[in-house]
Amino acid sequence: DQQWFEALRRDIASSNLMNRYFMMRLIDVGRTTPDDLWKVVSLLWEGEVDARRIDDFAAALRPHNREQFSVGGITGFASLLLMGRDPLRFPPYRAQAAKKFLKLVGWDDKGANGEPARRYELLLEALDEIIRLAPEHGIALRDRLDAQGLMWTVMNVDPTDEWSPEDRAAFRAWKGDKVNAAPLDTVQAE
Repeated sequence: DQQWFEALRRDIASSNLMNRYFMMRLIDVGRTTPDDLWKVVSLLWEGEVDARRIDDFAAALRPHNREQFSVGGITGFASLLLMGRDPLRFPPYRAQAAKKFLKLVGWDDKGANGEPARRYELLLEALDEIIRLAPEHGIALRDRLDAQGLMWTVMNVDPTDEWSPEDRAAFRAWKGDKVNAAPLDTVQAE
């Protein structure tokens, strides 16, 4: 289909899962050289579904805009393409969120800044670990997409008032949130 890129562009844009600056550069490539971009996309959309092919994908995409196509952006785009093939096995990757989560759980030294395929595989390994540990905490997860949803929730949602103030403060500190100190009681002496 000659309109393949416009269909892909619309779907990705509606998902809000890709960095807008990366998306703008991708649109430039897709509209000026759609056949060349198809050769890159087909590395992940044709044949066996395999996250290890992300490195080949990155090597083929990067020359189209070396300055603007970051490794994190390429990895995120690749994850969306893989998600289109199997969303339960290949959830989306957002570089900043993935790196922050991996650092919080002490996995940042396992390849979070490595080659694109390693970055994504590390996220998948972390999600598999979440799935493994979840039942110990009364949480039922069906697949990596569920685990990724839990990861996003932990990273982005504040604890409720049902939590004790100490637990809320400890959780926010663990996440690295900047918490404003409570104002001092300024009662004037009589």
